[in-house]
Amino acid sequence: MTTKPTYTKLPVSNFDLSLLPSQARNLGSKEFNEAVLFYFSAKYANEGKHVLVAVNDKEISVLEIKPGASPLALIMPILQAGHIADAVPLLEALNKRDPDNAEVLFNLGRAHCDLGHFDDALAHLKHAVRLNPGHAHAWIAIGVAYKQMGKYDLALEPMRKAVEADPKDGYALRNLGAELVSCGELQEGLKNLREARKVLPHDPLTLYGLAATLQVVGGKKNLEEAAGLYSVVMTKAPGSDVAKHARQALAKLA
Repeated sequence: MTTKPTYTKLPVSNFDLSLLPSQARNLGSKEFNEAVLFYFSAKYANEGKHVLVAVNDKEISVLEIKPGASPLALIMPILQAGHIADAVPLLEALNKRDPDNAEVLFNLGRAHCDLGHFDDALAHLKHAVRLNPGHAHAWIAIGVAYKQMGKYDLALEPMRKAVEADPKDGYALRNLGAELVSCGELQEGLKNLREARKVLPHDPLTLYGLAATLQVVGGKKNLEEAAGLYSVVMTKAPGSDVAKHARQALAKLA
């Protein structure tokens, strides 16, 4: 059962500065941030509670940590609900507390990437793979960040590193296959996409990527297989964007 996070946000402008020492009332200063952190930590400690406190120029976030709960596990539902901007300050606060936790760095890097903060994303993700070279999804995220930056020439190597880290990871295989295809390496890309399908036999994106590559490669047998895969995608993900693209591609094959 997933623990529902208990967290509150307060605009910095609404915080009562009289609660802080006089030398710590300059908004945005190091002294202000440290004093706010101490204030909320002490306040909740008096109630027998532990909290993670994040402070930035705009707001104060306080995440209550239940006994025995992992702070990262409590932040993940916030991320998964799409509240990325809310999760980032908490992840940054957790990173300060535990700077060599590769999983925290991975999620922080991925969140920054989703927000378009690519330099911050790459810094955290590269730190994650330095700490854990076998973190396949962090390597994938590095490749995705480079692609989103338009640096396609830099995306292929981390995608390869992801598969090296975990040759059985379907998402690593799918991303590497797609990147190889985009670089014109059709046969190697096709090979990786077929391997991805073995691991992710019901994943619409994997099936669509394989079908699209078979269509590009051409040949009667490949085109027949592509048509079958497009039909499967339409069945498995009706109403989705990938099903729409599959329907359009199938129409061109008719």
